[in-house]
Amino acid sequence: GHGRTVEVSVITRAHYKSKEGSNVDADIILVTYSLDAPTTLREIERYWLDEVRQHAPDSKVLLVGNKLDLERRTSEINLKKLCEHYKCEEVKVSSLEGLNVEPVWRRICQYLIEEMPNIDENSILVNSQSISLSSRISVPKKQTCC
Repeated sequence: GHGRTVEVSVITRAHYKSKEGSNVDADIILVTYSLDAPTTLREIERYWLDEVRQHAPDSKVLLVGNKLDLERRTSEINLKKLCEHYKCEEVKVSSLEGLNVEPVWRRICQYLIEEMPNIDENSILVNSQSISLSSRISVPKKQTCC
């Protein structure tokens, strides 16, 4: 097709805070936390989800629990309630092992194609690299973790 190109950009917490709470122009926002650190989920609950809803009320929110390769220490019950309250989806990944990372990008692409008119599924850019639902997304394993 000859639809429009969509670019997916990553905005870090530091970048967001440097903008002093300015509105974020995003169709989909990924909010991450660590599955092995309950404090990170509490911080999202106490601050970040309200921030996202205040400054990007129409954005789709995907809550991403990272470090699936480690022992989970977050509450599934709290997570489910949080997702219901903020009307967001959740997924668990391991960036170290590359587990479930590709399905997250596929979900983002699928959402963009479903929700935005005239998107050419072959013209979605992630870090300036074109990806589509019909091609395999390469997700290399990290050699070290932060």
